[in-house]
Amino acid sequence: MTRTSPSLAERLYRSLLLAYPAEFRRTVGCEAAHAFGRLHRDEWRAAGLKGLMVLWRRSVLHVIGYGLKERWERRRPSLGRHQDPHHNRQRPPQMLGLVPNFRYVVRSLARTPAFSLMAILIVALGVGATTTIYSVVDNVLLRPLPYPDPQELVMFTKGEGGSLSIPDFRDIYDQTDAFASLAAWTDADLDLTNEGIPERLTVGRVTAEFFSVLGASPAVGRLFTAGDFAPGANKVVVVDHGLWQRRWGGDPALVGSAVILDGETVTVLGVLKRDFQSPEGLTGNELDVWVPFDLTAPEWQHRNLWLLSPIGRLAPGATLASAQAEMDALAETLAVDHPVNNRDRDGRAFYFPLVPLHEAMVGSVAQPLYVLLGAVGLLLLIACANVANLFLARGTDREREIALRSALGAGRGRIVQQLLTESVALALLGGALGAGIAVVSIRMFGVFDAVGIPRMSDVVVDWRVLLFTVALSTLTGVLFGLIPALQSAQTDICAALQEGAQNATAGRHRAKLRNSFVVAEIALALMLLIGAGLLFNSFLRLRSVDPGVDPDDVTVMSLRLGAFDFGSIASGRYSTEGERIQFTNDLLETIRAFPNVQAAGATMRMPFGSGRCCWATDVAPSGSEDSVMAWMHPVTSAFMEALGATLVAGRFHVQGDMAAPAPSGGGADDDQQRTVAAVINRSLAERHWPDGDVLGRELHTRSYILSIVGVVDDIRHFGLDSPEQFDAYLPYAPDGAFFPMLDVAVRSSGDSDNLAAALRQAVWRVDPELPVSPPHTMNDRISGTITTPRFYSMLLAAFAAVAFLLAASGIASSMLYSVGQRQRELGIRLALGAQRRSLMRMVVGKGVLLTALGLSVGIGGAFALSRVLDSFVFGISTTDPMTFVAVSLLLATVAMLACYLPARKAAGADPLEVLRAE
Repeated sequence: MTRTSPSLAERLYRSLLLAYPAEFRRTVGCEAAHAFGRLHRDEWRAAGLKGLMVLWRRSVLHVIGYGLKERWERRRPSLGRHQDPHHNRQRPPQMLGLVPNFRYVVRSLARTPAFSLMAILIVALGVGATTTIYSVVDNVLLRPLPYPDPQELVMFTKGEGGSLSIPDFRDIYDQTDAFASLAAWTDADLDLTNEGIPERLTVGRVTAEFFSVLGASPAVGRLFTAGDFAPGANKVVVVDHGLWQRRWGGDPALVGSAVILDGETVTVLGVLKRDFQSPEGLTGNELDVWVPFDLTAPEWQHRNLWLLSPIGRLAPGATLASAQAEMDALAETLAVDHPVNNRDRDGRAFYFPLVPLHEAMVGSVAQPLYVLLGAVGLLLLIACANVANLFLARGTDREREIALRSALGAGRGRIVQQLLTESVALALLGGALGAGIAVVSIRMFGVFDAVGIPRMSDVVVDWRVLLFTVALSTLTGVLFGLIPALQSAQTDICAALQEGAQNATAGRHRAKLRNSFVVAEIALALMLLIGAGLLFNSFLRLRSVDPGVDPDDVTVMSLRLGAFDFGSIASGRYSTEGERIQFTNDLLETIRAFPNVQAAGATMRMPFGSGRCCWATDVAPSGSEDSVMAWMHPVTSAFMEALGATLVAGRFHVQGDMAAPAPSGGGADDDQQRTVAAVINRSLAERHWPDGDVLGRELHTRSYILSIVGVVDDIRHFGLDSPEQFDAYLPYAPDGAFFPMLDVAVRSSGDSDNLAAALRQAVWRVDPELPVSPPHTMNDRISGTITTPRFYSMLLAAFAAVAFLLAASGIASSMLYSVGQRQRELGIRLALGAQRRSLMRMVVGKGVLLTALGLSVGIGGAFALSRVLDSFVFGISTTDPMTFVAVSLLLATVAMLACYLPARKAAGADPLEVLRAE
């Protein structure tokens, strides 16, 4: 290969090399001078005269200084000829400064914009996803609750997740010393009707110490005092800051004024500060108003009426363990004094498990969020492996540059430092872009329906998260830059500076590292894909569960008649059984008269809603003590037809079943029991009569005798993933008077939007002042029960898709670069008669080997990690073989396609052109 005549810069540099021993000049003198000439031209183009001056100053100092030192070291026999001549030398201060490093990095990245942009984008994806999930974990799990001394706050329940009755709460309040203060609340709905459009408000009924336990304070007015809870006290409320701004525009004159809630005139005492969040508000369900709860009202003194959510602040010196011991002792006492209500079905005492308030609020989402954090950690590792592969490939192309810098006096540590500076700079740029991705992603969580995650509305990318992003980006830069930097620093100076020479040893080392990174990418991507596949498969199975109804063309509307509040179970309008039944009948008659309405019915609480519906009681066949717990659902006639339930045997309810039943005739307790027509579900029928002889049989409860007139398929009242349960459907009239909830189902053949507007008008035609929640379809209601699994599965699937693309691109780029490095070898093989097909097999075979290794490691890792998904999957095992096989085949297929293109390029090359280029 011919060379042009040496330039003036090369000749001057060669004269400087006289400072080195003759052996050094003979070995690398010409190549070093030639490389310096090229660097001289590059500096002139990049930085002009100023850059040349810096280059010459540095070169003169280093060449002369290190050359003379080399001569001196070689004259000292004690040092030995094989000692590193650059070991422990003192470097000039300017070589160790950050500013020169930064200038070098900027110039280096500017010369390869495509490489820089690709690396920045890959890092941005990994850091952005990690920052997004960390911001949620930080706000939800790591930050303390927004209350004074939140570590002192505890919650407790009765039994397995149940609330407390008022007698239980009063016993705890009077007979324990573990709490400095104790409060409780429950929620319901109230109708604001005195001004503007009638509005349904969510009310919190609280005990006297509720606001003091949580450290609340008013923005205007005052909060409750002990006198507001006394029997016969004036009816007062405290308004939430959000409702105050939305409804009254923040007018301070609201304090002291009267408003009408559910027909009751009440006085507004004050407005809470903007930053106050109740425990309900932490989950995104902030209450609108608070009212005093009179715990002495006679109608609330039932130990089987569990409706309070208690919260306590530990007394000074008390611990969670000591408080739990005191609560356990009280539970044993109550089980003796009140065995009917304070023992479970097996005769064991109902205990009151204490948990810190923070754990009670976030305990259900902690594991899913940590799983997501682990998933984005895998994604970040894949991104690091991908960028590390790019740096290794770039290191091969920069061998001569690194060798020249070493020849000019840069030690190994200096080279590693500069290369790490370059990788960290790229990572920080990617981290800045990743922070922007995180901001957008958090705002997009609303699209994914991120419901059920406490404090989700408060999640922001603040200075804490940005600090985490900077630290994560720096660590990422070190992770993907350290190994390539160390590898580049080991470049053989003499071999690299020889024109056209190939450093075989370094090339093999880099190839092994690149292959290792490819295997790691495949393994990590497979683990993430299998996890996403399991959740997505579980979600599809959940969606395919038969809900027990035909949800198409069904519109649902929720109403509330009467109230539980202000010392009376049913106050204001519709406070009697007759009023409620009359309103229900009038409304259904109006709706059934609409065109295209095929059926309309009502119940106390529609299936697939939030919270528990109806009530549960023991039922047993006549003459048998084999009782089971069954849920009682009061329904009107035509409700099952409107819902689209499947009739298995007998019939549905008819209008004649709705009449008030007469007492049964026979037995000591018959004066307390009434016989009603009942429809039961298949599970309850098979539990007591597996032979199928059900119709006409009777089930006894504490209050009723259920005469079975029909059997329906099981309806998943509490969600598609709810376990099997026993249900009985009673006529609406007997128990509808006690409960204020009324849900209406309408089956029609018309447009649901027009029907929704017509349903509201139907309600206001019967009662113009009754607030109406927006009607919705049954499909939307069922879909709402799978919002949480849909959110987690879709989010994990998105991360897995990014990992999949990164792994596929990493395999393709690595194979393309490997083919490019072996281009001369492949050209010689073709020239010597090798078949193009054999070359393709050779290249693809290497890809197959790497893919097989990656899949093997990934499957092992997926088996080890899949157990953390046990509580997230439905209907499948976390080691589901179909998911493992399908995901592995998908990744293997894409990997093979990524290897085929480089193989085709290698086999299609012209050997003459390849050798001529070499």
